[in-house]
Amino acid sequence: MKLQTVHHPFLFITDCFSGNAEGKASKQSALRVPPIRGHVRMWHQCAFGLDSCNRVWGSTAENGSGSRVSIALKSGGDFSAKTSEILPHSEDRKKRGNSPCISAGHAASIDLIRLPLCSRDDWDKAQKAVRLWLLLGSLGLRSNRAAGSVWPADPPRTPNAFRQAVNDLGLAQLQIALIGLGKNRNADELRTTASDTVSRADIFGTTKPRTPSPTKFKVVDFEEGMCLVATAPGKKTGFYQASRKRAHQQNPMAGARSVELYLNVVVMNLSSSRDCFLDAMRAAPRFGNFQLQ
Repeated sequence: MKLQTVHHPFLFITDCFSGNAEGKASKQSALRVPPIRGHVRMWHQCAFGLDSCNRVWGSTAENGSGSRVSIALKSGGDFSAKTSEILPHSEDRKKRGNSPCISAGHAASIDLIRLPLCSRDDWDKAQKAVRLWLLLGSLGLRSNRAAGSVWPADPPRTPNAFRQAVNDLGLAQLQIALIGLGKNRNADELRTTASDTVSRADIFGTTKPRTPSPTKFKVVDFEEGMCLVATAPGKKTGFYQASRKRAHQQNPMAGARSVELYLNVVVMNLSSSRDCFLDAMRAAPRFGNFQLQ
């Protein structure tokens, strides 16, 4: 029986610190299915909830269940020994660090495969989750700070087309802002800007204790040039409730409001040494649910 398959070619706009199965000691980086699957699963949960995510991608919780779809890496899985700076914004070059990476411009492709028990609705949501990852997501270490920014081979070419694509995929409840559009910044400059955030655990996460950043950045490429996309959770997303809980634990008085006003806090707190953010935020487009005050 031939299984229904959808092919997704894409490329990396910024260097990707994907590592490999050998762990941190390896001097090579490679594109692998498990990390891709994890990121796609995260976007599925964001758009359609945990129950749908577990049903489509499988779960070990309670009685457990198998996945109803599969991902296969079709091209771009070669090992790379090239290196890049992990923290490009650091003024101390010794603290920037170097790690093996998949270089910007690297092309790859995956297949999303529909397994026999996958319903039409599950299949539709799985396809949307992959597309969401390609439009809003990244891959690897520092992926929330625009490293490993992926971009589909058939991308939206304008901000309006991008807005429509995201809304069509079911994530209108997110707060999304385009940052640096028209500023003639290249991908490395934009990643450096995204990497330079202040210490604010409820908005940007923290390393101690390890807390993922609910605000996510990636580099995108439109006809008029590259820019950053900042994505923050709205009230209807699963991210919002988890982030609100963390914020309340750290600052009970200010936590709830800070979660509701993610992008406003981004504007106020980002380092003034990165004028790309502040200038572009003030002029960022307002449309639909792409909220920016």
